[in-house]
Amino acid sequence: MNKKIAVVMMGVMVLLICGCTKKEGDTTAEKTEKQDVHQISEKEPKLVKTEAKTDNYETLKQLEEKSPIILLVQKKKEIEPVLGGNKSAKVPVGTVSSVKVIRIIKNESKEKIEQDASINVLEREVYDRDDNTVYRVNDYSMMQEGGEYFLYLKKSETNNEFIIRGGFVGKVEADTKNAKPGRLKSSKLSDDVQKIHKAAYEKNKKYLKK
Repeated sequence: MNKKIAVVMMGVMVLLICGCTKKEGDTTAEKTEKQDVHQISEKEPKLVKTEAKTDNYETLKQLEEKSPIILLVQKKKEIEPVLGGNKSAKVPVGTVSSVKVIRIIKNESKEKIEQDASINVLEREVYDRDDNTVYRVNDYSMMQEGGEYFLYLKKSETNNEFIIRGGFVGKVEADTKNAKPGRLKSSKLSDDVQKIHKAAYEKNKKYLKK
């Protein structure tokens, strides 16, 4: 009888020890997981600026004349980052983003564009998750998700997306009060570009919902 009691007590002690060890292990794993998420979200990406050939516009009139398509859009999401080169020498091309067409202000192209439809636009900023780096081509800053923009566009000759004329020049902020913040602050625009953007906004703000 005493032997049976001793065996039962030993079994209970083993279960208690295993339970405590498992609980402590789970807690440690949970802490590690939370720490990792915190570290990833808190670490600001590194910014790398690159230069590439682009069109230059000095006035809104020039920008309009060279843009067969002018749209009011809302940025929906980023679809695909495009990086060329190799691991030791990466060449940022851009990011294909999906935007919703809110208003067709001008379409003198052969492309069929419908209101409320989604189209793809190439943005000249790339986020590389592998090394937590943001690449900006000619200081272009990504549109914010949920934000509305006037875009001055042309159709790509090689891919199924639209190209923003003059990079940051052809991307005019319309309404970003409810937009999701970007990974980094937007690059500061020159006085000349700000002047073009102000003129474009004043001319097209009638298309914004009140």
